[in-house]
Amino acid sequence: MQKKIHPVKSRKADLPSAKLNKVNKNSTLKDILGIKGADEILADHRVPCLSCPMVEVEISDLKIGEVCEAYGINLEKLLKDLNKAK
Repeated sequence: MQKKIHPVKSRKADLPSAKLNKVNKNSTLKDILGIKGADEILADHRVPCLSCPMVEVEISDLKIGEVCEAYGINLEKLLKDLNKAK
């Protein structure tokens, strides 16, 4: 007797969602810079990483929340501006 295989129901987290695509404190600079106009928004918030010589090495690992904490940048306002640009 063969077992019946039931299809796995899709979990909500697997579905595309605007919320899942939002920029958050764990978004990397590499992901953020893929957003049109993000470089200008980061510059407006005085994020110094864009001019740092180490950005090429760290861009994939550097999280925006860490950057804001290190430089005293208002994370909530920056995220709001970045998500408006999406």
